[in-house]
Amino acid sequence: MSKKQITGVGIAVLLIAIYFGVKFYASNVAEKMVNEAIVKVANGEDDRAIRDYNKAIELKPDCAEAYNNRGNAYEKKGEYERAKEDYRKACELGYKPACGY
Repeated sequence: MSKKQITGVGIAVLLIAIYFGVKFYASNVAEKMVNEAIVKVANGEDDRAIRDYNKAIELKPDCAEAYNNRGNAYEKKGEYERAKEDYRKACELGYKPACGY
């Protein structure tokens, strides 16, 4: 292998590591947002919780728990259609408790 090929492989490995590092970071931040939103719902701060769930979904679009919990917050506010949409999405993503809505 030439020096140029080794450098190319090194760059590819570095880019892959960066990609997965960013995904891992986004996933951790999304999980933190979901946990913070759960506390906000418990404290009656539904709108603030929904904003946190929105951010979590933006960071991790396959976060079924965020969709389900946002659905719970919408339902609590009486926004039943929005809640149903979130429950459907959570179910599509494999979150079985949401599949009964």
